[in-house]
Amino acid sequence: MVDILLACQSLLKFFQLFGYHCSKVNRHQKSFTWIICLFVVIVGASCLMWFISEYQTQILYTGNKFGTALDFGKFLMNFFAFFSILVESFYFRSYNDVLWKEFQCVEEKIGKWFTLKDAFDATHLVKSTWITIILFFFYMFFWDIFYAFVICPELRSSNFTMVFLFVYALMHVRQLQMLFYTNMINCYLKIVENHLNFIISQSKIMLSLHNLSYDIHLLSDELQSTTAVYKKLMNQGATFNTMFGFSLFSTKMREHVHILTDLYWVVFQFLSGNVVRAIFLATSLSSKCVCLMLNFRSAEEMSSLIDTINWRISGIDLAFQLKSSFHWEK
Repeated sequence: MVDILLACQSLLKFFQLFGYHCSKVNRHQKSFTWIICLFVVIVGASCLMWFISEYQTQILYTGNKFGTALDFGKFLMNFFAFFSILVESFYFRSYNDVLWKEFQCVEEKIGKWFTLKDAFDATHLVKSTWITIILFFFYMFFWDIFYAFVICPELRSSNFTMVFLFVYALMHVRQLQMLFYTNMINCYLKIVENHLNFIISQSKIMLSLHNLSYDIHLLSDELQSTTAVYKKLMNQGATFNTMFGFSLFSTKMREHVHILTDLYWVVFQFLSGNVVRAIFLATSLSSKCVCLMLNFRSAEEMSSLIDTINWRISGIDLAFQLKSSFHWEK
């Protein structure tokens, strides 16, 4: 059996460093570890907020009132979203424990269903998540640093890009955490779908055979067990929505603010005759939308899996159970 939860502990520790996992990663970890991480993150973000507000003229645009309002509004929106996400992480920390207990229950039930493909997908989950995190941050840091020091090396512009780069990174970690959880649920849903397909194929075989009361009894129990696991996964989806609902709302609002304000600066650079700067600024803007698109893709995959499983369950021919006198009476 592949222990998915054990393999995920390294990712949980990574999210804990940013104050987004407000509970112990395992029973051996000291209880105050996540408290220290959360405290350090709050103090660090508060100092960064003070630094930006104290040195506004060196960081925020001051060429005209409208540009200043845009930069200052972006500054307020980012830190409001970040601190509200930290409050959400702390407030719903008990839901995080519930979610992982449910994952443990699911993993105990599906352990015997693992095929070689399921085992590969499960072990690939953590590796692919780490690869996504590394590639995304490399992509984001590359374009922002390149823009700050090569394309637009003015002091104020470089200061703004580099300071807010760290703010963006903190926000994107939360989005990557949401991506990790949805990918986990998708991994379990795929295992349920594969096992359901196996049950359907076996039920069709039993319709053409006789004297298989014991096998029919086992297959019927497997069907009940599979639907029970599927129900738990649906409950986990509801818990996930409670844990990350406000984070998704605030990050989407933040992304819309960024798109609107940054597009203003793209147009501003075009009208000023700085076409190269405008193009590279638009390219840098693309990195801020990648996380949102990754989350949407994962959510769409979950929705597709749920629709497929619902269709499979509703299409099961239960007539095979009538070949057993026990199930006929039941």
